[in-house]
Amino acid sequence: MKTLYHFTKIENVVAIKRKGLLPTLNADSLSGYTTPVAFLCDTPTTALTGRELAMFRRRQPDHRIVSKRWMKSHTAEPLVRFTVRLPTSDPKLKRYGPWLRKQRRKCDVTLPDPGQLPYPDDALMKCAMETWWIYFGEIAPWKITECVIEPATDLEAASSLSDSTAIFSVQ
Repeated sequence: MKTLYHFTKIENVVAIKRKGLLPTLNADSLSGYTTPVAFLCDTPTTALTGRELAMFRRRQPDHRIVSKRWMKSHTAEPLVRFTVRLPTSDPKLKRYGPWLRKQRRKCDVTLPDPGQLPYPDDALMKCAMETWWIYFGEIAPWKITECVIEPATDLEAASSLSDSTAIFSVQ
């Protein structure tokens, strides 16, 4: 069994607790637009390292950064982390890095723009390539073992971070 995490906005909690994690199309091209997946990762936090933050700022100096995290860094709203347990032998579960490399090699002509898939060797994609997973199907509610509210880490307070997460039952 593999323990993985899915991050989302608070307004999605009730639906996910009721229906589970459903595959979706991501407009940010991480899955090539045409492949509905549930994104997961094997790190239980969205915190950015100082190196990643500096690199992101150099590349996108006009991007508003409010919180020190790789997801929804433009907002101070908290995120919700769902912990799921999936068998590593499940054929619907794929490591994102190898899957992305394969898609780029195939140059899948069904994609609206195959060149818009992320470049796997990009320094900002390093974490995703190593820690992200994708699931090609629905993840039933009973496979969710925990639901945690992760507050945004204010950039100024990031150096003096304390654990202030709220945990509640998924039952």
